[in-house]
Amino acid sequence: MLIDYFSLTAGVVGLAVGLVMLGVGVFVARRNSRSMRSLSDAARHLSEGELDYQAHAPATTESRALASALNRMTDTLKGNIQTLSGERNKLSAVLATMADGVMVVEEGGEVVMANPAAIALFNVRNGPIEGRTLAEAVRDHTVQKIVSRCFSTGHPQVGEVELLRPRKVLSVAATPLAGQNSSEALLTVHDLTRLRQAENSQKEFVSNVSHELRNPLASVKAMVETLEAGAVEEKKIAQDFLNRINQDIDRMNQLVEDLLELSRLESGQLTLRLARVDAAALVKEIRASFEGAAKEQNIALEDDVPDGLPEIRADYDRLRQGLINLVENALRFTQPGGTLTLILVHRGDSLEFQVRDTGVGIATEHLPHIFERFYKVERSRRDRGTGLGLAIVQQIIEAHGGQVAVESREGLGSTFSFTVPLP
Repeated sequence: MLIDYFSLTAGVVGLAVGLVMLGVGVFVARRNSRSMRSLSDAARHLSEGELDYQAHAPATTESRALASALNRMTDTLKGNIQTLSGERNKLSAVLATMADGVMVVEEGGEVVMANPAAIALFNVRNGPIEGRTLAEAVRDHTVQKIVSRCFSTGHPQVGEVELLRPRKVLSVAATPLAGQNSSEALLTVHDLTRLRQAENSQKEFVSNVSHELRNPLASVKAMVETLEAGAVEEKKIAQDFLNRINQDIDRMNQLVEDLLELSRLESGQLTLRLARVDAAALVKEIRASFEGAAKEQNIALEDDVPDGLPEIRADYDRLRQGLINLVENALRFTQPGGTLTLILVHRGDSLEFQVRDTGVGIATEHLPHIFERFYKVERSRRDRGTGLGLAIVQQIIEAHGGQVAVESREGLGSTFSFTVPLP
């Protein structure tokens, strides 16, 4: 009986201990399960880009250590991403403000990236360039060849491209981004238009000056030889030859003076003698001095000068020279029966001088370059000057703090203007 009692007691105690152990096991398992779920949730949030999410697993030392390591990794990753984001923003700002064009093109021809300069230099229109093929966006065979050679050879390729509308000269370089057999190439585009224009203008200038000097020199030499051969005894012929020699010498002197004047203006060596100038009186004087020349060409010379205009502060001789250059230019390209008008306009804090003609006009593509030194609109006009007069006008007016401008339509005449600030 006593044995049965002890057996029963031992059984109850064993059952109780088993239940307690089972309860403890279930509790520990649930607590570990919650910790693992917490760590799993943290991993999921991180995978979705929520780098501010913090893992919590206080159940065991191991889970706490794992959660702590996960949080440290998150902080490090967030710092690296912020650093990369900052560098990316800097790179984007640099690309956006560069004057040179930059493009990335895949081997299949798709444009991956292009900065604003590239889009402008290649005149890309009709929406974003990314995702389009290079052939569709740029439409230039030379560019396609440069990129194709870059991919086929695995080496950088450089070429010069000339676009027609509007006319541009571009230097294009294609470089593989990862060596041979690269799947992408980097295109860099540099605008050579102004450089080529300067080179062409320089060549044109040398040609013009050579022509302007060679013709009168040849004429003078021929007339001197004729005089030496006996024509000097013929008084009428000799006088005519001397007059023509004198005109040719004046023509050459004027060319040399224009060159020296432009050189002084561009080098900043010229000092303006500033004084108060009656602009209305200056315009009237210029009109009076050209009335004879205009009448000979059957051109009506008029002025439009309102009363009560304020005086300006300027170098009278230089301002007069600039206005004379504009009037001479207008007379040169206005046909008989046309009209040339000198105009003064009061615009806020400045006076605007205008020389308006009904002449041949200037084509639109020439207008941005018309004040460049040595620039000539047409080769057929080579005998009518060296292309220095308008450049001299620009230098004189800018030295006064003013600006020059031109408006023109081919066949309908031109209006050249410049402003001079009021004192």
